[in-house]
Amino acid sequence: ESTSFFIKTSFKSNEDMFEGEALALKALYECSSRNEDEEEEDDDVLCIPQVFYSGNCKDCRGSFLVMEYLKFGSSRSGQKNLGRAMAKLHLAAASEENGNPENKYGFPVNNTIGGTLQQNSWTSGGNADDWIAFFRDHRIGHQLRLAGDQRLIQQWEKDIAPRLHRLFDGITVR
Repeated sequence: ESTSFFIKTSFKSNEDMFEGEALALKALYECSSRNEDEEEEDDDVLCIPQVFYSGNCKDCRGSFLVMEYLKFGSSRSGQKNLGRAMAKLHLAAASEENGNPENKYGFPVNNTIGGTLQQNSWTSGGNADDWIAFFRDHRIGHQLRLAGDQRLIQQWEKDIAPRLHRLFDGITVR
């Protein structure tokens, strides 16, 4: 039986971007397999490609990511399954195996949203205040700084960021 691969390429060096994508896909892959104890139908299992390799091409100055080729059907449950897999990923118990041995918020490497850097520095702890700080500084605040609109940045820093915790009052953050 032959194996088919999907190879994502870039004509410029994007090794860091592809490394972040590879690690994120590996984490999702681990969270996407169906738990035998659960009574889910096969249509409810999210198909994530297995990652085989990522790196730079020495001869072409580009980068590549080698993954399992997936043949997709016409299932319409993809968004629901993606949501479930993302929840499972974010609720995974802290361990060395899943790249988070100290139960903190973040990820082992920075990654990208398209070509835009997404910072993933680890928080100092794993409680709700640490998650809010991560979301404030590494998600919303970072995107606003990249946008470069000083009026929005000032409004965020003065009026919104200091009150962000109020959105999470009464909510358990895990």
